[in-house]
Amino acid sequence: MKAELFINARTADLEPVIRRLVAAEVDARIPVEVSTVGAGGEQNVVVANRYAQLLQAAIPPELGLTLSVTSLSWLGERTYLQVYWPVAYPSYHGATRSFSPGELDAFFPALAIRDRMVLVPVGQGELLGAVHGVAQTTSVLRGDVAEIDFRDEAAVGAALRTVAGSLTEQLQHELAAWAAGAPEQPIDLAGAARDLDVDAGLLNRILTDRIEQIRVPYRALSCELNTTRLPHGRWTRVMLTATNGSDVPMPRVLLSIAGPVEVRPDRVEVALPAGGAVEVPIAVKPTDLGEFPIEITLVQPQDVPFSTWLLPVHVWMESTDQSNP
Repeated sequence: MKAELFINARTADLEPVIRRLVAAEVDARIPVEVSTVGAGGEQNVVVANRYAQLLQAAIPPELGLTLSVTSLSWLGERTYLQVYWPVAYPSYHGATRSFSPGELDAFFPALAIRDRMVLVPVGQGELLGAVHGVAQTTSVLRGDVAEIDFRDEAAVGAALRTVAGSLTEQLQHELAAWAAGAPEQPIDLAGAARDLDVDAGLLNRILTDRIEQIRVPYRALSCELNTTRLPHGRWTRVMLTATNGSDVPMPRVLLSIAGPVEVRPDRVEVALPAGGAVEVPIAVKPTDLGEFPIEITLVQPQDVPFSTWLLPVHVWMESTDQSNP
């Protein structure tokens, strides 16, 4: 994932400000790739085409507005942006408007993140929505594209905070969809970051925000064992009690135990009524001597991908060697 900043000669001084605000308001790990339009040469056309591609994707397709880039090599690779309307009043025929290099100041700077245009200069949507001075629509841009004055640092910062919120929500949905491919396995963060083309650190931060929401119902759950002193190396029948202290029932809760013990059955599933408790008989065999904690994790099936981040219940146990009292 990267940010793409498009500037021209007159807006080059804004580059460091925008870089700093992206790092502060979105994430410092996002690389900002800067492209200058108007630098001349074939690369100018490549940059202009990329810009037009991103801007085109920010326009609802039902409007029928089409963007294209042309250049005149005999004028030193001067680049033009063309806007085509399929029907234009008053002629009722398709109309094309070309923005010359001198008119392109109204289009820069512009910022895209993760292949989506997110910030453009104020008034750009209305400018694109007019042909021959006749307004076709107030703005042709999607509502999630912010039109701002890039020289107003406070406005840029506020817009980027909104972008950061939308990006977090988008990645949470994508992560949930990715995790659905392995519904009974904890999320492989490195694999998810690779497949979603996102920095693992950024994904971990976003996941942490999501985990805080997931943890809420589990704060009302508790577990206890009827005995915590067991013979070493021997199976002992233990009664595990799971309690739901909330007023919301949990029809399916999976329990797993981790620590220097073996547990049977391997999979324990209970239905916890609101404000109620359930007892489950399990067999436990300590593999270590002495005192040690075990971790009991309770998780609903839909939250299994996030189980690594859930807080387990800790129970201290003591394993004794009965052959040497």
